[in-house]
Amino acid sequence: MQITHNIKEIILQGEVRNNMYYLPQIKLDRKEYLAVNDVLETIGLKWNRGKKAHIPIEPVEDIMATLTDICESGEVETLKEYRDKYQFFETPEAVINEMLTWITINKGDYVLEPSAGLGAIARRLAPLVANIDQLRLIELDYKKVQELEKDVNLPPCLCADFLSCKWHIPCFDKIVMNPPFSNNQDVKHILHAYSCLKAGGELISIASASIKTKDTILYKELKALSPIFYDLPEGCFKNSGTNVKAVLVKLSK
Repeated sequence: MQITHNIKEIILQGEVRNNMYYLPQIKLDRKEYLAVNDVLETIGLKWNRGKKAHIPIEPVEDIMATLTDICESGEVETLKEYRDKYQFFETPEAVINEMLTWITINKGDYVLEPSAGLGAIARRLAPLVANIDQLRLIELDYKKVQELEKDVNLPPCLCADFLSCKWHIPCFDKIVMNPPFSNNQDVKHILHAYSCLKAGGELISIASASIKTKDTILYKELKALSPIFYDLPEGCFKNSGTNVKAVLVKLSK
């Protein structure tokens, strides 16, 4: 998003007190407020009605200096643009709980999470394996990889497009995943993941609910593998930024 001169001025007139950002005491129309809010969200600030300020979701070292740098650059990747680009909608705890009722991770299993995001699923998988080296993480977005590598309880994460990753032989006992949905990426990721499973292996994946009804070649290929579908509750991803209808897909090899 290009930041207009007007929006830059509004942002820089705000002030930071007690590590909270306060909007300037001027009247903003809705379009101006939304543009300012988009910029604030990119550095992890969220509006708090009770405090009447934007507060950090995670620590921000110097809020005003960060905003000044962004304004000087003149452009920013908004949260919506970021989500559209990487199709990142963090997996809610309740959905992970449901996934783990459909698949059993044994101590000796080698496990793959091929769209690791910020590690919501990975952190639930790590304690289930005997050795952290038995868990493999892949994530396309380098920024998220950097965040994952700060967590000493997780293994190193490979920064790559999962669809381009190849193994000489299928080497995973279990795969747990929340792939991107757009442009049939969910079914493509599921089929590719299936090819990575050992004989006797299992995978559980989140997917768009449309995966049950589409009838193109890719979907026919999936249905030939006898998947089990489970409808997730409507609105289960609302707090992650989307109201898309989703299902769980389980495959056994």
